[in-house]
Amino acid sequence: MLEKGEQFLVHTFTDESYVQLGKNARTCFVKNRADAVKAAPKHVPKLLIWAGISVRGPTPITILRGKDCIVNSLKYQSILHESFLERNRMTFGPIGKLVQDAAPCHSSKSTKYYLERSEISVEEWPPESPDLMPIETVWAIMKRWVESEWKPTSIDHLEEGIREE
Repeated sequence: MLEKGEQFLVHTFTDESYVQLGKNARTCFVKNRADAVKAAPKHVPKLLIWAGISVRGPTPITILRGKDCIVNSLKYQSILHESFLERNRMTFGPIGKLVQDAAPCHSSKSTKYYLERSEISVEEWPPESPDLMPIETVWAIMKRWVESEWKPTSIDHLEEGIREE
């Protein structure tokens, strides 16, 4: 549980986010109902990215595409094993803490068992609190940069921009 005055010196804030080709905005403002109807692609090419940040820097980024964008418990555990586990141990030793939201793949029995078996300490985090997760700010900045500066023309170009940023 969070303590008053917590400084998050051993915490890694992690999360996933979709980045799509084209506009990443989900909000549309219209003057009248007639303007509200517009053609939109049914299946927008997108990537799922996972990463974490801490006071000691970022984790390696994981980028998934296609059917791999669906993250179940086993896929999530694989991401943690490949991109978090060793970095956490090398950076923080036995006191490092994983901060994650309550997505089903994060809170499943299988993932809880994996975390326990791998000796990964998890900080209890309030549900539905994206404003408290600094990684959400990183995703917003990255998406804004991709749209305004990188301007990808293909899914490969989008991935290249994410890796470069």
